[in-house]
Amino acid sequence: MEFKFIDLDELTENDLITVLNHNVRCASLKRKEISKLKQATTSSESKINVITQEKKKAEAKVEEVEDIPFENKVKQTIKSIKNIPFEELEESIYGALPSQRDYSYEKIILRVILEFKKEINDINEIIVADLENISKQDLEEFLSEVKEFEKCIQLLKNILKEEKQADADDDVDNTLIFIPTTSGNPRLIDDIKDIPIDFYDEFLELYESIIDGTFKKSKRFDKNNKLKGLREVKGDHLRITYVKLGKNTYGILTAFMKKTNSDHGYRNMLYTRYKDYKNNVKDKLIGCINDEEFLKIHNGYKLDVFRILGVEKDEETQKVKKGNE
Repeated sequence: MEFKFIDLDELTENDLITVLNHNVRCASLKRKEISKLKQATTSSESKINVITQEKKKAEAKVEEVEDIPFENKVKQTIKSIKNIPFEELEESIYGALPSQRDYSYEKIILRVILEFKKEINDINEIIVADLENISKQDLEEFLSEVKEFEKCIQLLKNILKEEKQADADDDVDNTLIFIPTTSGNPRLIDDIKDIPIDFYDEFLELYESIIDGTFKKSKRFDKNNKLKGLREVKGDHLRITYVKLGKNTYGILTAFMKKTNSDHGYRNMLYTRYKDYKNNVKDKLIGCINDEEFLKIHNGYKLDVFRILGVEKDEETQKVKKGNE
């Protein structure tokens, strides 16, 4: 039904009433059609909104699931760092970090730094809010916590800085020198004989982390005068200790199974072997690290270790993209 348009000059009163009634009915029908269109549009938009909201919820759930492994690593790292005594932080914090091979390694450390900053802010807010009622003892404990968190933050920042400096060198090839026993044999090869074959994969990961410069969970003993200069890479069950002899050159001291972090037996063993290295071997090795024939022999030892572990490597040294610790 369409509206009628008329010429009012020649229109009678009855004709005018008829036209007006027609246009009123037409307007009523048009309003109903417009109302239906609006309802249809509103319903469609509502459905779209519902679908969009459901899609966002689904995406959020997926994102949340994907974040669970990362969050667990962050929580585990924080827990490991908090379990380190304050006086051992500088020495042991490397061992509390995830593997440098972890894709999220830097992201995890940055997140841990952020969490520690939040802890400091929370403590400061508590102190400011109730300073008059806080006892001297409680205040000292709060300030001690802040000091620990600040120390952790600084150490973690230094570690990230070290990593970026190492990454700046694109073509590093770490050379391994095998510190000998008193009989002259590479000690590491003797040590492997005491490691159950079930742990060879873990040993291989640690061994390669020294070669490619990722240094899995590296720990330094710089706070221990007897072991100052010694370092280790660590897995769940194994440790490999090493020293830095020169640029991109590392001496492998020993490898062993380790059950607890407070194993006095292994610590005494390290004291003995490291003392023997410093007194009888260190200067000789450093004097030979540029000798081609000497390096060729030790490259052979490196390949021997791979063969014992069931891995065949080419004789030619491979270049890697990581680095110098």
